[in-house]
Amino acid sequence: MTLQQILEATAQLSYQQRELLLQVLSRRQLEARRSPIARHATKARQAFQSGQLTTESAEELIKRLHATIAEES
Repeated sequence: MTLQQILEATAQLSYQQRELLLQVLSRRQLEARRSPIARHATKARQAFQSGQLTTESAEELIKRLHATIAEES
């Protein structure tokens, strides 16, 4: 089915059906975005727990960022 055909079919739906369709599509889009974020968070947590990542204070991070910016200038 082409996008145009889908749009034409959607135009045949009642207002309430279109509203429901929008809600369903919106939820699916949110879920599609959540899945990669959740996978990334899991990998990051595993890396931290295995010692591949370390913690640092916000002040330390800002100093590193400033140093990186200064090096690139």
